[in-house]
Amino acid sequence: MSVLLNSGSNLIERDYSDDGLLLSGKAISLIANESVDRLFSLLKQNQEWEYNSLKTRKALESFLNDLLGLASKKDGSSLFRSLHKPSFKGCYIGYSPFIRVFKGLRDAGFIEVKLGFYSRREDGGDGTAARMKGTRALFEFLLGYGITPSNYGDHFRFITGSPDQVRDPVRLRASKKSDFWHPLRGRRLPIDMADPRVESLVYQMQGLNGFVARHVFTGCVFEGFFRQFNQGRYDKGGRVYAIGNFQNMEREKRPGIRINGERVCEVDVSASHLTIAYHLLGIPLPDVDDLYAGSGIDNRNVVKRFVTATLGAGKIPRQWPKGSKIDYLKREFGIRKKDWDYTTEELSRLQRDYPFAMVKAAVVKALPILLKWQDSGFTWADLQYRESLGLIATLEELAFRHGIPALPLHDSVIVPASKAALVGRVMIQAFCEHAGVLVRVKTK
Repeated sequence: MSVLLNSGSNLIERDYSDDGLLLSGKAISLIANESVDRLFSLLKQNQEWEYNSLKTRKALESFLNDLLGLASKKDGSSLFRSLHKPSFKGCYIGYSPFIRVFKGLRDAGFIEVKLGFYSRREDGGDGTAARMKGTRALFEFLLGYGITPSNYGDHFRFITGSPDQVRDPVRLRASKKSDFWHPLRGRRLPIDMADPRVESLVYQMQGLNGFVARHVFTGCVFEGFFRQFNQGRYDKGGRVYAIGNFQNMEREKRPGIRINGERVCEVDVSASHLTIAYHLLGIPLPDVDDLYAGSGIDNRNVVKRFVTATLGAGKIPRQWPKGSKIDYLKREFGIRKKDWDYTTEELSRLQRDYPFAMVKAAVVKALPILLKWQDSGFTWADLQYRESLGLIATLEELAFRHGIPALPLHDSVIVPASKAALVGRVMIQAFCEHAGVLVRVKTK
């Protein structure tokens, strides 16, 4: 998933796996609070801050936490935040205090900002967006208090809201549209709370949120779930999204998550969307352990990317999509950059190593279902809906029958490692009974 920033005449793509400005941090040490008070006073001198000073100070604390956390990565990256006012609805930091601190830090030379427009339609309209990072002046100021990117965890921490207080736990979007340049996210649609189906869905999500609110999650930011439906219908999409960052974490960092202090593992549905596609088309599943095997291609992830691109687009692509090229560079060579920083030479690597025509011929021969899929009338939204039925049932069964909290990743769940075997059995049964699909699971 990506957005485009337009800075002048240049379109800049930004992937959602990049760093986002989370704005959910707090100063926890005495010297951190002293530094926030001093910086607040400096910024206040340069601006007419006649509004609630407590909310503005909270926004400043959150800003510093995010900027220090970014600097600790030492990769030169920036933070991203939509400046569209409705995107702040339900957030720990509201729009007005955010804008006051944003402008204050920028005008004082404490953050470097690159502005543009947010061309994905969020909450019914386009809006501005910004990429930002702390400047040398900011870090020298904080160093005067003994605070550095390497020790900031001793002075600031993320705070989490109460998941049982999630606003809009059920959301609905219109169909995606396209303009000349790129696809546009479907606009947010109003929810009819008098609709019995909506009432049932809200009750379901708030039940799950109430359960996870009683558990402790560390190593990530997590403030609850919401479920999003697409194409203006409650039988399209329906994925469970988290308010937080664990769904966008690099897979190498997710083992650092702890649930109630216990290390975690991932229990994953193998070839989830491809398995569901077989069910929707009424084609018996091949009797193989791995649906992605059998094509003769020596790289499973390459086969998976081809299948994913085909199922997502509803037709076989004509060439390797850019997302597949970037995923290949990340997985095979550990080359991680902002999407717009990859060179033409790097992006051509997948085609050189695995020519698209060769992969297409081999995979389509091994999986002829892909030819039937493009004429079936089904879309990615149907796949996501069936998958969401199995996942929701898994979360509820684990929570209310076994007392096990789980963090969903669409086709897998992060759970306490000691519960992996039980979770696998629950997931197989949930997908069978509620999604009508017999799945295979594996533990990572």
